[in-house]
Amino acid sequence: ASIYSDKIALVKEGRIRAIGESSEILREEILEEVYGVPVHILEFNGFRVIMPKTE
Repeated sequence: ASIYSDKIALVKEGRIRAIGESSEILREEILEEVYGVPVHILEFNGFRVIMPKTE
């Protein structure tokens, strides 16, 4: 959805945690805080792909 949006918002426990352009908001540390899951952000064919970290 982020490729179709000018701005996005991440909500945690009913409160906006971050709002802005996807390049600013979709960062590992913010996503890990909001969703409680460690993630990797990879580039694939010009797109950012967010995947959970595996052990």
